Amino acid sequence: VIPTMLLAATASLAADFPATVLPVENTRLDGRTVLVPEVQQIKQTGGSFKIPKIVTIAVPASESLIAEQLVNALKRFDVIVALGDDDTTCRFALSEKDTPTHPQGYRLVIDGTQIVVTARSTDGLFYGAQTLLNMIRNTTKPELDCVTINDWPDFDRRGYFMTIRNMKSEALPAFKKSLDAMASLKLNWLLLSIEEAFPYEPNSLVNRPNAFTREEMLDLAEFCRAHHIEITPSMQLWSHARWMTYHPDWESKMTEGGPSSSWSCQLCPHSQEANDLTAEAVKQQIELFKPKVFFMMTDEIFLG
Repeated sequence: VIPTMLLAATASLAADFPATVLPVENTRLDGRTVLVPEVQQIKQTGGSFKIPKIVTIAVPASESLIAEQLVNALKRFDVIVALGDDDTTCRFALSEKDTPTHPQGYRLVIDGTQIVVTARSTDGLFYGAQTLLNMIRNTTKPELDCVTINDWPDFDRRGYFMTIRNMKSEALPAFKKSLDAMASLKLNWLLLSIEEAFPYEPNSLVNRPNAFTREEMLDLAEFCRAHHIEITPSMQLWSHARWMTYHPDWESKMTEGGPSSSWSCQLCPHSQEANDLTAEAVKQQIELFKPKVFFMMTDEIFLG
């Protein structure tokens, strides 16, 4: 409960100080560059890099997204970004020289004339780009602090769980925006539940309310690949197998019986039909996403 006096004081302050958008400075009060997530090592080398009106960038062909991201980030300064060779304003290169040994590590050097990102892998180049983009977003004028950054993650996998089983196709663009934000924070792992909404071929789950097309799922897989996000498909198998309830033979051949709600539904482990459908569903998701691992959920199986 907020005291009445505090509410009155808050209203008075709001009247005296109208809402304004304050510029985001590129340094903390202690003079350090603001970066999220914080980097492992950063050294302020003095001076600044003035961003020219035409920025040339050299980047490996597989990392064209980096160039696209720089184009978008520099729009507010009316900067043109063009592809160049090694003698460029901003260079991204694979190299082991002076770079962190971690496979996802990178080195970012900004001096008075050039920006150089080096890494041992394209993962590292992408994460170096995210740090650079972070600095560009935070600056209020077209210049950057001269710094040397060496960075690598504490954890190889960094991500979260999402379900799109109830999502409709028209929501996918917004979902991609959340993945883009995820990648900008260097999160690289998406535990993804699709279940009945996956584009199974042929479709035996005839009563499901909606499903994505194969083209939409392939596009999502490519989007995640370009953003260095690993997809791990996730599926409820022997417990909470609601996705299987959309099959026309669920009640007659597949259910274990007992609890009948969509939350507590469970397939019968003795049902060959249920096991075959499970194996086929897992197989098709693996073939499309080609994941390193597949997450099989069997939580609260005791409810059956």
